[in-house]
Amino acid sequence: GSPKFQMIYLQSIMMDQHARRIFGVIVLFVSTNFVALLPYLYVETAALLADLVNKLDKGSLALQILSFSEKFQLLDPRSRTPDPRVAHNAALIEVAAGLTAIIQLLTPRRNFIFLVIYWQYLQTRFTLELLADQGGPMVSAFYRLDAAILTRISSIPALLGPYTKLKSILASQIPKPGSQADSSTKKRCSIM
Repeated sequence: GSPKFQMIYLQSIMMDQHARRIFGVIVLFVSTNFVALLPYLYVETAALLADLVNKLDKGSLALQILSFSEKFQLLDPRSRTPDPRVAHNAALIEVAAGLTAIIQLLTPRRNFIFLVIYWQYLQTRFTLELLADQGGPMVSAFYRLDAAILTRISSIPALLGPYTKLKSILASQIPKPGSQADSSTKKRCSIM
């Protein structure tokens, strides 16, 4: 018969740092947007520096790498492993890449296919983290973006109203944790 995919499998794939590299390869095929590759470069740089520091042990070069990596929150100086903030910073970079893709719609470099694929990826990661009750890095990145936008436009009523409406429309696209999809949603969902 045909394979049946379960949500737990999709969730484990989307949360796995190594499996997300496959998405980075797809991004390279679809677009020339190098900004979308920065989160992968950031995570890989942290892993590379951790390996270098552990191999060099206590040499002066290892100390220089540690001091460099502290500036960019790449390594935890005590454990000499990638800093726990690397995943959160990479998620912020991913959201920034999505915003860059929206801004690029105004330029000759626009790429609608990349925009749709990339934002679908971000929405899927956000939804899976939200449904898993983890409140993971992507969820916190979007909440930080929302807080930053609200602090800048809260004094401008002409922008606050449309932003609030846009936010409610986008929030309606994401299922709430613990709620079951109603029958109308199930009828509309199909995979071809």
